[in-house]
Amino acid sequence: MRFRQVEAFRAAMLTGSVTGAAGMLCIAQPSASRLIADLEEAVGFRLFSRSGGRLTPTTEGLRFYTAVERSFVGMEKLERVAEQIRGARTGHLTVCALPALSSSVMPGTIRRFLDRHPEVTVNLEILHPTEILESLQAGQADVAMSASFPAVPGVIQEPLLEARFICALPRGHPLCAREVVALTDFEGQDVVGVLPSTPIDWSRIDRLFEDAGVRLRRRVATPHSHTAYGLVAAGLGIGLFEPFAARLWMANGVEVRPCSADLRYTYSLCLPAARADSPLVQEFVACLRACLREEPPALNGPVPPA
Repeated sequence: MRFRQVEAFRAAMLTGSVTGAAGMLCIAQPSASRLIADLEEAVGFRLFSRSGGRLTPTTEGLRFYTAVERSFVGMEKLERVAEQIRGARTGHLTVCALPALSSSVMPGTIRRFLDRHPEVTVNLEILHPTEILESLQAGQADVAMSASFPAVPGVIQEPLLEARFICALPRGHPLCAREVVALTDFEGQDVVGVLPSTPIDWSRIDRLFEDAGVRLRRRVATPHSHTAYGLVAAGLGIGLFEPFAARLWMANGVEVRPCSADLRYTYSLCLPAARADSPLVQEFVACLRACLREEPPALNGPVPPA
């Protein structure tokens, strides 16, 4: 079995014909047919049923394709690692961040960094914590900011700040008259919930209300805080959310107030252990810390210097 034969098989699966496979691989149609036939001989079973120029994968062919795709995903990961290694020599950073951080903290940080290093390019990837961990461990990311997670091999975590969660209210809501919203004020209100989509213990929020004897009436829930703020702006309820995305929504129909419960989550700088001392990475980290000092999350104090 040769790699080129497998490439031809995959191309035929993706395009549905030998002609399409030949075009995808930039080879003649007879060559693509020969590669697929040779692969069938090598594996010892038919991969396709042929009818009117169309290819219909057999049951065996579908099972084989599943394994082929897994292999190609591995190849694509290797290509991304190679790209990151090349980028390390030419001035490139791949930065990962949670969705709320990518649109609040990261734009100012990247602008400050690129002002100092105009020759460098930056990729910003929007991921959840488990995906951030995988990218750092695989060498596909240079630096990340995430809610803190348990220690894992190959990744260094440095706490950046403890962010206090805040109450989000639709503009004009009666609770906007309060300077501080108490947990008991949520009783009888329509509440927008944030669904857990990561290993982070967001259930602490539910336990707070349970301990206060407050029964929440959730009309709608979402795993993304930006969407949750949008639902609040649309008047679908109030919520207790992370403070990073708040500033963007305060100009778009949302008012924020401190909550009487001191609910905090730690957010950390995350680095691959193998490249933590990279000068470009350290310069980016300095810009990140400076931005968090100058513009802390809504209703939170300035982040102290490192």
